[in-house]
Formats: sequence, structure tokens, C-alpha cells
Amino acid sequence: MSIRRLPLLAILCCISVVPTTALGALQPLGTPAPAFTKNVLNSNPWPTASLSQFSGRIVVLHILGWFCDVCKAEAPSVEVNVWQYYKNAWPGQVQVLGADVGDGTISQLNDFKAMTGVTYPLMRDCQGAATSPENFIRFYGERDHFVVINQQGIVRYNSALVWPYPQGYKLNEIRGCVDSLVNHSLGVEGDLPLAFALAALPNPARGMLTVTLASPRDLEASRVAVHDLAGRRVATLWDGPLRAGRRELLWDARDDAGTSVAPGVYMVLADAAGARFTRRVVVVH
Repeated sequence: MSIRRLPLLAILCCISVVPTTALGALQPLGTPAPAFTKNVLNSNPWPTASLSQFSGRIVVLHILGWFCDVCKAEAPSVEVNVWQYYKNAWPGQVQVLGADVGDGTISQLNDFKAMTGVTYPLMRDCQGAATSPENFIRFYGERDHFVVINQQGIVRYNSALVWPYPQGYKLNEIRGCVDSLVNHSLGVEGDLPLAFALAALPNPARGMLTVTLASPRDLEASRVAVHDLAGRRVATLWDGPLRAGRRELLWDARDDAGTSVAPGVYMVLADAAGARFTRRVVVVH
């Protein structure tokens, strides 16, 4: 485990993976998502969907094909574990959109919707001409892929940069990235001002994770630790007084004994002045 203070850096939600030649046209992480305006199936809940209308929200794109058996199999989980989960946990902060790169007809997309039970909007004609500036395949890969775009319209995750078809649906990676972007409010009693902040990036983490704390005042006692989903403490990153300002702690995905942790989901917990903040992170190797 390594702990040290670093200058504040702009860190991506997911590490930048250099695409292969075959993926060279894909939109790089940390760059603005290309603008789009697409018709929505049955005009529900709007006639069209444009990236600009979701400014200030996190957008999760499910790149799918109406005919794709893999897409049909994963869509119910996307509905429950991404769309419905964030609608309830963080209302108004996350929008899931299906993007049909199979350019199916209205009837074909209605069949897809009836078979999978999805309620998130399905955008039509997301492929079109190969050279079209609104061809989703150019920027985000073929079907069975997922993209996370942050509140400022920046691409923070694209499974096509890492996972080939049909391995694009990695729920822990998607939710880990979205969790790192949602705006957390205090939500618990304590003497900690609302300006206190906790971030853990990149997420998913392949290698080093940077945990950033921000406190508006000095705190006499604080602890930051990584726990597994069973609640067991895996690694202690900080235990002691915390000066006002920002502090960055590095975690190299090892436990307190120096052993590499298994890939999976972990929780970064910060306790200070009677309040607790958490960030869900995904470790991959």
C-alpha cells in the first residue's frame, strides 16, 4: 500500500486504454462525446433525444442491436440494475438510453422492447451511413457495448475499448463509473460541512486508485479505509487528524498485509466528525 500527498490532477473515470488499430476510430476517454439527435421509439418519453438535453446529467448508452440475442439477454439486467437502480438511488441524475445500431423498424424495436421489458428510451437509426457524424458505431463500437458520459458531456467509460463482443456488459464497471460521478449529499447527522467531498478514481481501477478528500476545515480525527462487500476492512488509507484542503491518498489494490486483493467491488469509507461518506469502486486486473 502506498500513501502520499500529490498535486490535484484531472483523473478519468476509467484509465485510458490505447485502442488497437481496429478500434482506432473510437472516441477516446476524457474527450467530449459527439453530439447526436435521434428519434425515440414511439416518442416515449420524448419525440427525440439529444445529448445536449441531458447536460448536467450522467448518460449511460446501451449500444444494442434489435436482432442481437446477447443484447436481448442483457437488457433486463440493464433495466433493473442500472436504469431503475439509479432512478431510485439518485433521482434525476442518471439517464439510460438504448441506441439501436441495427437500424431496426418500429415494429422490430417494439418486439425488442416487449421481449426484454425495458422502459428506458430506445433511440432509432443509430448507425446509418458509415461516414455519418451520428453513426454510433464509429465512436462507441458495435452492439453489446456501454458508454458512460459525465454531466459535462465527457466520455468516461466505453466497454468497447476493453471488452470484445460478446463481453461488453460489465455491470460492476458501469456502476462503479457512474457511482464515481453522481453528486452525493450529506444525508447523515454530524458536524461535517456539506463542502466535505470524497472521490475515488479511476473507477474501474486497473492498478492504482486515487482517493481524494476535501475538507473545509481541520478535523481532529478521520479515517479512510477500503472495505469488501461483507463489511471487512481490507486496507486503511488514513487514520488521524486531517488538515483543511485537499489530500490525495493512493491505494495499490493491496490489503494491509501487502497482498493483492481479488478483482471485485469494494467500498471506500471516510469517517469524520460523526459523518460517513462512501464510494463504491471496482477493482479489475
